[in-house]
Amino acid sequence: MLSRVWRALTAPRSAWPLALLRIAVCLILLISPEPRQALETAAQPRELWLAPRGLAWFLPVFAWSAPHLAIVSRILQASALLALIGLWTRASLAVLACCFVLLFGGAQLSGAVLHDMHLLWFLLLLLVSPSARVLSLDAWAEGDGWLGVARSFDAALATHAARALLGCVYFFPGLHKLLAGGFAWAASENLKHQLWLKWFQAGGAVPWPRVDTAPLWLSLGGAAVLIFELGFLPCLWWRRGRALALAMGLAFHACTQHFLYIPFPSLWACYVLLWDGPSAPELSHVAGPARSTLLLALLSGTLLALVSVQGLRGETQSWPFACYPTFAQPAPSAIADLAVEVQPPGAPVRVLREGPLPAPLGAPRTPGRAPAQWSKVWSLAGLYAEPISRPRLEAFAAELSSRSPAAPIHAGSAVRFYVESYATDPARYGSPPLQRSLLYETRF
Repeated sequence: MLSRVWRALTAPRSAWPLALLRIAVCLILLISPEPRQALETAAQPRELWLAPRGLAWFLPVFAWSAPHLAIVSRILQASALLALIGLWTRASLAVLACCFVLLFGGAQLSGAVLHDMHLLWFLLLLLVSPSARVLSLDAWAEGDGWLGVARSFDAALATHAARALLGCVYFFPGLHKLLAGGFAWAASENLKHQLWLKWFQAGGAVPWPRVDTAPLWLSLGGAAVLIFELGFLPCLWWRRGRALALAMGLAFHACTQHFLYIPFPSLWACYVLLWDGPSAPELSHVAGPARSTLLLALLSGTLLALVSVQGLRGETQSWPFACYPTFAQPAPSAIADLAVEVQPPGAPVRVLREGPLPAPLGAPRTPGRAPAQWSKVWSLAGLYAEPISRPRLEAFAAELSSRSPAAPIHAGSAVRFYVESYATDPARYGSPPLQRSLLYETRF
């Protein structure tokens, strides 16, 4: 049995899955908002650059590159286009990976970890794998054919490593759900509060149908999530299992986008990796491992080890290796926000926030905040186990004031920072805060 499994894993494979992954990753990078977010972050005061765990070393690098990020963004686009069509593929992927670290790393400094690091893992694998043997101008120039199906041990190793990394994205969040609450995680009360939390963050958008009022459906959905997350990785090792994983994954992401407002196209677009490619006669065969096999094996093992360590730790607030959001802990029935009171001399108090709070049900809906905006205020308020920085809070107040002409901060203005707590129950939208505590007070 084990020998059959080993032969199946080490049998030479087509490079089609890697070529499709190369094209998908390049397309994602061309349309991702992270480069724009990096430019916006670079324009902010340095006091507001909040580095997640594992990225403190990046702050001086980002400060040095900040004036040149617009050029770096153009280079990223050019190298992504070249890698997409497979022209000078390895060089293009190397440049693309460097630009990715600068721009996508810079996007992490807003206070939230954007879980896009799987794109970097795949870029590194593609860089040392035979991803240009199919669907590339490089292959066509070498006479191998645009649609060649050459098989090799390198292609098999890289494909298995990429699929394992994709499976880890789902497996560890499912594992931590079981470790934190067992099968009780799927209880309707917990899932109801998970939904309410995301709806509040989205500005009070309550989707149809109201599944929070259907306990049975919530519990069935929670059980389905556990089965999917824990079963996705094992399904990747045989053809029919990959078809099942594809169906479950697309259904999972469709539901999370509709009911939780969590779009994840940068992840499910990588499902092209699950297709083995067209069945066709073998055009050529690599008899033995290539010179790059050792490097590919070392890189694959290193990536899988780092991802597994962070996954087992449940470390979601680090970059570029982290556990993807687990939602493992029971969701609270309240959410924290940071309010800034500005009182110029002889003028009434004005309250500033990163974004509006949900309006009562039935009233015109307010625009929601992006997840990065919520993470930003939680980081500033010291809710991410980071020390509270007074210069950072003052820079935050100045930024909010610059966005709100009706509440300028004049010389002598009193500025107070409050941590507030609001109920997430949709029936209580528009209600006063449950709690309000003074965090810091100063005078400009």
